[in-house]
Amino acid sequence: MSEFDELVSRPGVLMAGRFGPDWRVAETRSTGLFVEFPEALGVMGSFCEAIQSMFNALAVAMGSFSPST
Repeated sequence: MSEFDELVSRPGVLMAGRFGPDWRVAETRSTGLFVEFPEALGVMGSFCEAIQSMFNALAVAMGSFSPST
């Protein structure tokens, strides 16, 4: 049993995944919810993209930040 299978077998966990080095979703496991309602997987993908965009914006902001001394 993989770590993802173990995670999704826990109560309340709908999806487990891992981001790759390019910050795209590299590997996922999900419960029956996503099998029964494939559009839910699309919504989850959009959510992951939004989080990725937020992290990218924060990285740019932190990269341009210079503490005043």
